[in-house]
Amino acid sequence: MENLPSNLSEQIKNLIEKYPETENVFNQLIDLIDEGTLKEAKRVKISNEINFADYTVILQLPSLSVQSPFRSKSNLIFACPKSDTSKPILAIAKTNEKPQLILDKLNDENVLYAVILPIPEKKDFKNLAIFYKENMGGVHKNEPLLIQYNESLISESLKLILQKMTFPTYFQRQCSMLGFKLNLFTESKDFYVVAHKGSKEGFLYFLEDQILFGFKKPILLFEKSQIESINYSSVTRLTFSITLSYKEADKTAKIEFSMIDQAEFDKIDNYVKAKGFTDKSLTEELKAKSNMKNNETSGALREAALQIPGGEKIVGESNIEVQGDSDDEDVDGTYQFNGNESEDDGSPPNTDEETEEKGDDAKEDDLNQEAIKIDN
Repeated sequence: MENLPSNLSEQIKNLIEKYPETENVFNQLIDLIDEGTLKEAKRVKISNEINFADYTVILQLPSLSVQSPFRSKSNLIFACPKSDTSKPILAIAKTNEKPQLILDKLNDENVLYAVILPIPEKKDFKNLAIFYKENMGGVHKNEPLLIQYNESLISESLKLILQKMTFPTYFQRQCSMLGFKLNLFTESKDFYVVAHKGSKEGFLYFLEDQILFGFKKPILLFEKSQIESINYSSVTRLTFSITLSYKEADKTAKIEFSMIDQAEFDKIDNYVKAKGFTDKSLTEELKAKSNMKNNETSGALREAALQIPGGEKIVGESNIEVQGDSDDEDVDGTYQFNGNESEDDGSPPNTDEETEEKGDDAKEDDLNQEAIKIDN
């Protein structure tokens, strides 16, 4: 609600306080406004018109849920031209209606990246994401195409074709015929974590040569060649953040993904090392540590960081006590004896009252000695 006018935001908050059940409705409405879905619903631009009579449809998947660049229940159509003067196309269209979007340049120069990704909270559903430079007519701001589909239902409808292969493999071959490469998510080498970009929760996918964040707009894709470094920050006992520095045009930009579960640290750190990304956490955190020391800040960050593998890199090795050297008996189990403790008979240390009594006895002995000297 931070993007709304202050008076409107205050009115919404007052309504939510009176009627808590309306909060979810307001959040959904705000998301639709942020994504521009309402504007698209009013006036959906149409790509340059084509005549499907001039094409042979080689694959049509009906009633898929298009999530970007607009929201719609539409058909995904692969078609090849009947003549050599045209090119294969990928079209998004409702039955018996003009296409809402057409990709007519299906080559590696225009199709930047295409992938099928799992949707964590929906077991049978997958997301098809296609990033490209431009579509026919340059409509919908050339935003990436994102389609959600039920793989089980599609596999069932194509079971005669899919007797010797899975749907992803079959679909991958169809994309190759049209001229572009479709990547498949491989659980043995790819993974995802739940993360936040600002207040928006999403999924951060760590792929072979890309890092992708989705699926609310904007859907973000970072190529390996773009990424300069990945740094760790905001470490707590339960979560941490990563800051990704990447090349954007002629400058370096940064973006933070926060609230990542501490249990995911090892996977991400291994990925960073395997891909050769620079980790500048140590340098930056040493500066932060120095500032913390000068300001006499508590060591809560340091203690939290040490709870995760590799945490010593974040707080700096010079700030870590070697286990076994602590004076805290509860920490390392060592016991240091002071002058009042007995090393051989195990007797307890003297209490303050006992010390006072011994002090009084000593004074009395001194007075008695003085008396003896006088008598003599």
